[in-house]
Amino acid sequence: MEANTAEAPAAALRLELPDLAHARVDDGAVAQPASLQTVTARAFLSPRANVDARATSVARTEPTSTDGTVSSVVLAALATAGLGPLATNGPLTPFDSPLGLALAAWGTRPRQSGQPMVEENRSPGVGSTLTGQGSEAETFAAAALLAVVNSPPSVPTQPVGKPNAVTGVVTGAVIATDPDSDALTFSLSENPTAGTVTLNPLTGAYRYLPATTARLAAAATPSVDTDSFIVSVSDGQSATTAPVSVYIAPIRLQNQTSIAVGFRPSAAVVSPDGQRLYVANAGSRTVSVINTSTGRKIDANPRNIFSTSISVGSSPGALALSSDGKRLYVANTGSGTVSVINTDTYARIDANPRNIFSTTITVGSSPSALAYGPDGRLYVANRGSKTVSVIDTATNTVVDTNPSTSGKQSISVGTSPSALALGPDGRLFVANSGSGTVSVINTNDYSVATIFTVGMQPSGMTLGADGRLYVTNTGSNSVSVIDTVTNTVIDANPDLSGAQTISVGPAPTSVALSPADDLAYVVNGNDTVSVISTTDYSVLSTVAFDSDTSGGHVVAVSSSGTVYVTDAVDRMVRVLALNATVTQATTLTLLGGSVTITGDVTPRPLITADGTRAVIVTPVTSSTSQFTRVAVIDTATGRQVGSTLTLAGGAPSTVLSSDGTRAFVTTNSTLVTVINTATGTLVGTTTSATGSTSTAELLGAAESRYQVITQVDPESQSTQVTVVDTTTGTETGSVLVTGVLMAAQQLGVDGTRILVTTQSYDSIYDSTTAVTRAVVIDAPSGTQLGTTLELTGFPGGLMVSADGKHALITSQVSLPYDWHVQTTYIAMLDTNTGTQTGATISGSGESGVTARFSADSSRLLFTTYDSATDKTRIAVVNTSTGAETAIPIAMSGQTTDVFVSPDGVRAAIVTTRAVAVVNVLTGAQIGSTQGLIGQTSSTSYFSQFTGDGARLVLATPVYNMSGGSSDTRIAVLNMIDGTLVGSPAILPGGFATGAPFLTVDDTRVLVVTDAYNGQNRTYSTKVAVFDTLTGNQAGSTLTLDGRVLYRPMLLSENGTHAAMAATTSSIFGSTTRLVVVNTLTGAQTVSISIPGAISGDPVMTPDGTHLLVTTTTAATLTSRTTRVSVFAIS
Repeated sequence: MEANTAEAPAAALRLELPDLAHARVDDGAVAQPASLQTVTARAFLSPRANVDARATSVARTEPTSTDGTVSSVVLAALATAGLGPLATNGPLTPFDSPLGLALAAWGTRPRQSGQPMVEENRSPGVGSTLTGQGSEAETFAAAALLAVVNSPPSVPTQPVGKPNAVTGVVTGAVIATDPDSDALTFSLSENPTAGTVTLNPLTGAYRYLPATTARLAAAATPSVDTDSFIVSVSDGQSATTAPVSVYIAPIRLQNQTSIAVGFRPSAAVVSPDGQRLYVANAGSRTVSVINTSTGRKIDANPRNIFSTSISVGSSPGALALSSDGKRLYVANTGSGTVSVINTDTYARIDANPRNIFSTTITVGSSPSALAYGPDGRLYVANRGSKTVSVIDTATNTVVDTNPSTSGKQSISVGTSPSALALGPDGRLFVANSGSGTVSVINTNDYSVATIFTVGMQPSGMTLGADGRLYVTNTGSNSVSVIDTVTNTVIDANPDLSGAQTISVGPAPTSVALSPADDLAYVVNGNDTVSVISTTDYSVLSTVAFDSDTSGGHVVAVSSSGTVYVTDAVDRMVRVLALNATVTQATTLTLLGGSVTITGDVTPRPLITADGTRAVIVTPVTSSTSQFTRVAVIDTATGRQVGSTLTLAGGAPSTVLSSDGTRAFVTTNSTLVTVINTATGTLVGTTTSATGSTSTAELLGAAESRYQVITQVDPESQSTQVTVVDTTTGTETGSVLVTGVLMAAQQLGVDGTRILVTTQSYDSIYDSTTAVTRAVVIDAPSGTQLGTTLELTGFPGGLMVSADGKHALITSQVSLPYDWHVQTTYIAMLDTNTGTQTGATISGSGESGVTARFSADSSRLLFTTYDSATDKTRIAVVNTSTGAETAIPIAMSGQTTDVFVSPDGVRAAIVTTRAVAVVNVLTGAQIGSTQGLIGQTSSTSYFSQFTGDGARLVLATPVYNMSGGSSDTRIAVLNMIDGTLVGSPAILPGGFATGAPFLTVDDTRVLVVTDAYNGQNRTYSTKVAVFDTLTGNQAGSTLTLDGRVLYRPMLLSENGTHAAMAATTSSIFGSTTRLVVVNTLTGAQTVSISIPGAISGDPVMTPDGTHLLVTTTTAATLTSRTTRVSVFAIS
């Protein structure tokens, strides 16, 4: 870039020319030409100005003497500038330039007769100085001489500054020189826009620090990001400016090692010094204490050999620390109390010494949020009471907020207060989830000062130092921002009409600010974190922290900037940190060779939560025996830990403990073996549960118990549920249920409920006399809750809400020897109490019940099909009351599936002929029914919502008219207006790998189909990428030889590359090809061959650095060998 030059004004009135003091002119007087008597001042303003040489008529004056120092100085100066001779005895050359004319006019100026020459009496040999003597023209001309002779600083194009990859800091120095060797000074004339810069005014050294928001934005762009600032370089008389550019070092919010905690972690808070993280475990009635430096749990309960956590009340749901961090306050949602913990000793403080039966503080119903004030007051939001209680922590007593009324009063607020934030001015902000409002309380008199309207179901809040309040709206998938200084709701997007909120992921539940308040972290219901710039409210990135996109979450941020997210479903605390290392993962490297194990891996390798171990289980069957082999792999090295273990029995099922230190392997469905994953060795001895060894079903493992279900006696039609203590191998309880086992599952994130369904029937299998039963069992005690639910007929289906609180039980009755369903019975079951909700619903002449719960489990949408009219009936059930509301929509064809959006508001009903979108809460149809191309079969493939629920990618089968296997139709449905987006496409082959695979930003969906060629009896895999915004395919369809049997996975957080494994088989054996596909273009970028057939899902370590693939080579079951290959992702 060309430098700009700016002249300094000719303001100096002092001109020192000591080297020219002896210059003289010896040829006497020089007559002044008439044309030089007057010259306009423009000649002195700039070296680029043109001299106005027009003569001005003046009176004749006597010749000007040049026998003076001033004239000598001027002429010598001209000679120095290349405009005249420096020798004193040579003739003067004509002055042809404006400079020569100007200086000649000044040096030979006219004067009145008798006027002395300036300094003509000065002795020669002394440096001459002009200091304001003579006329104003003299000094002006002297200044002009200085300006003309000086050359501006030279500043070339600056090199682009390179940052430190970790800190992002750029250091450098402005390159500049001065032709006159003048001293230079440096100053900023324009600041950078994406960071700050400091500049040394004497040396030009600079230090640039990019804003965190700019570094996060740089990580989201494919090209290199830069920032720039402008520096002015001056020599004191003129200045040159030039831009300086610097690269911005990108950073990402990246996953770190997760921390295992108790059941259903529901709250988290970091100590003021950042050294401790406290986690409330609602399902365990405990609080875990984490050392944030090591990421490990502290033994806060050393006297209890079974637990390292602090025992508190029922369902702890909120935490708060005192200002000094010495006291931890726990809101026990299930108990309606607050516990107080001494954080030095982790002991519970007796906050109620007058009551021998309680050590807690009694507050309102379902306390769900806490806020601690600097004055020692603790504020408690009581979700069930619509109130806020105030506790004086000095005495641990509840404050009466309205003494004029009898009894201890609390502050009345909106419906379901669920979050609190306390301002420095004493105002308390309360998020009312049921009202969609934020109440503002004046804590001086406990009056409600203001009420703000925000989005649907406000559930989390945080207040910044600048007074901006951020509110997560779970029902609106958004964040509202309130300026608490001006008491206004901020428009987060002024370009759109109305006060706009910040759109984030589905069902956001919690928000926390970074230490600098420049970032807001919002945790969403689909296991992602939205990172928001608090400067312009833009979403800089959305980071997934778990592949299982479900569960309740709360986010907390430490003083060092580490982000902690509770994951209720997985009983984990996910840890995320800003990491400067951004790896565009495109290649794989084999580590440590491959490990071989006899047998075929079942069902897939299991990876511990910290990603350091993989457990491989392979059953081996011969004509005379069954046994199982288990090996533990170190994922960092790709090598085996310990020796391969051989266990009695086959048909293994394996579950890892929440902290990953134990693996529970069940063989023959009743033999339980515990393995230490650190060493690969057995723990204790194998224990056995009673019952049939052929029909048992494994439910799962908790921290200290393990549940198995066995069929006691098929002849007597009875089922037994057994609970085993894994530390001792003893049975803690069992329940006998009438009927043959149909299904059993562990309910709720805390695993404290088991739902078992059975059926009883007579010898002729008559559905009119058959009975379907459902029983709820309390897992910790092994006892039944409530009464057994009984429905006439054979089981028709079972569905449980996401929170595990409601279950749909159906049964169907047909006439003897007739497969047509005559009557369908539907009942709702409360799994907390084990009792039925509402009355049983029945329908005549209907079949094919398809049901889905809304996200909040408040509604159940189900469809039934009447084959006589070829119509689908749609209805909604209120899960709290059991009341049914019919939706008046007539859809042709039989229902193949129902898809409910993540926010639980909209549902797409897909039949064999059409698709329609309905509002689950109101029962109204959105838009019109859309026809689907191709003839759809009566079954449905998987489909997938985008994170915001605005798009549904439908993958449905259509009949292949040529007689081959079914093909797959891909269509994108707009859930907002109920229309199809773009052009639906049909891919050859059936859908093969579960739901369509979405990239992290939801802009691309990867579809894999399995096509069979009947002529040569071979399989091929079709891979296609679709743009979810346009609904159209990106690039062309990729064809791979062989079959991709397991789901693809993203290799990096930016989602630009995905890996999948395709196996081809021949008489010479099988080969698996590991393929990497660019999700933006659909093109293949990497292909690696591995001996053997793929066996089990490829799995990735939680930090995304390693991929583990298992393949099997064998001719017979007894000679099968599993190969384990670990690839480093780079």
